[in-house]
Amino acid sequence: MKLMTRASSLCQQLVVPEYEYPTSGPMWSDSIGTHPPPIMILDVDSGNSTAPDSTYQATVAQAKAAGAEILGYVDTSYASKATATVETDATNYKTWYGVTNIFFDNVSSDISTLSYYQTLDNYVHTTNPGSLVMLNPGDFPPEQFMTAGDVLMVFENSYANYVNAQIPSWVYNYPSTRFVNTIYAASASQWQNALSLSQSRNAGDVYITDDTDDAGNPYDSLPSYWSSLNAAIASACGGPTPTLTPTLAPTPTPTPGPKTGDINGDGSINIFDLSILLSHWATSNATSDLNHDGTVNIYDLSILLSHWGT
Repeated sequence: MKLMTRASSLCQQLVVPEYEYPTSGPMWSDSIGTHPPPIMILDVDSGNSTAPDSTYQATVAQAKAAGAEILGYVDTSYASKATATVETDATNYKTWYGVTNIFFDNVSSDISTLSYYQTLDNYVHTTNPGSLVMLNPGDFPPEQFMTAGDVLMVFENSYANYVNAQIPSWVYNYPSTRFVNTIYAASASQWQNALSLSQSRNAGDVYITDDTDDAGNPYDSLPSYWSSLNAAIASACGGPTPTLTPTLAPTPTPTPGPKTGDINGDGSINIFDLSILLSHWATSNATSDLNHDGTVNIYDLSILLSHWGT
């Protein structure tokens, strides 16, 4: 399955690796504030966490409230990581963040590992029907890997290497929605050519940035041309030009009587209520236990989000 329906192979979606901690800079907030927001890859300790992170929980809830689709990042260590461990990492994203779409990174392209990734793909789809699996070998694997994931990131490298990349002919036998191209170190004068090349190379999903891997992470900020890139994508899809707005909490507007989810009593269901609820997670706190079942959990979070902004 694909996250969103698109009219044609030229109508692409942006997939953003959100590899900056939410409070370290504006990457998450700017992505969430883009309308419509891009697909986001959530990387919490490469999927190796042993406990939930409340800052990420609040950020993911805000992104979902804005309509964003999110994938949880899980490192497979080129098929050297036990499948049971990888499956646990994937399950933790659902348990802690309500995220069921999974992005498997550091994917081996060796045909001998195909069954390993087919097992993981089957686990995610069986455990969470309707979810999406994205594999990232970073280059074109053997065609058989198309049976091990819904979407393949078949290019992840610099613009300099992208220009002359060789595309296997079998790529054009599949819908463009099955492929992602991720290009970094593309300057303000190069991103448009990168976008054009991605369209001609049957990539339905794309990310282009002028960030570089000099410090080991080319995904710790959005590109300087973020607004222009969004406008180009929207134009090709025949939709409105996305806009970027501040992701500030709504201004409190007191109203008569209590509201469901208005934990702090300021008259509005917003980020402040969410923060309080998450601080009481897995406790019996009566204020945050919105459904009164004795535990603050995902059901209470769902109730709060259903009243978001009211």
